[in-house]
Amino acid sequence: MTDALWIGIAWGAGLALLYGAASLFTHRLALRTASNQQFLQITIGGLLLRMTAALALVAVTVGATNIHTKAFMGSFFGVFVLTLTLEVVLLHRHAGG
Repeated sequence: MTDALWIGIAWGAGLALLYGAASLFTHRLALRTASNQQFLQITIGGLLLRMTAALALVAVTVGATNIHTKAFMGSFFGVFVLTLTLEVVLLHRHAGG
């Protein structure tokens, strides 16, 4: 495997892990609120901001750098799916399900 491939994998996984960390922070903040309305505002607002930032960073990374695109996208979406799964499990567990 070439260095470019490993760099693409590392950048993709790193960006997805950053998304996951932001998600965890947002949900911990939302779970501290007193009302369901505040919880939903923080959760949905955080989701909108995270998704917009992730899409922008992916677009800039793929468009403006000379990164191995397939490695970057594959590792990003692989780790992204894992973080989304963890997010759903944690929220479901907190909801008492």
